[in-house]
Amino acid sequence: AAGGAGEDEALVAAKAKKKKEFWDGLRESGLQIRLRQKTVEEKRGGGKKAQNRTAMVVTEDVFYGRSIVKIPRHALLSLET
Repeated sequence: AAGGAGEDEALVAAKAKKKKEFWDGLRESGLQIRLRQKTVEEKRGGGKKAQNRTAMVVTEDVFYGRSIVKIPRHALLSLET
């Protein structure tokens, strides 16, 4: 490792930038995800400890027949898939 940590940081930054550009491009072309994470505390009985779990909930009211997730066609059908 001639460059050491500096090269690793540069590589991580380049990957993060490419990932952000990919997701921004998908959002511009119509990607919609109406979900968010929510932490739910489960109550336990019988002497067991309560624990938290992550649930996915919709971010807004979704009426019957409306989409929760919209994915652009080119994101599903591409050379990588």
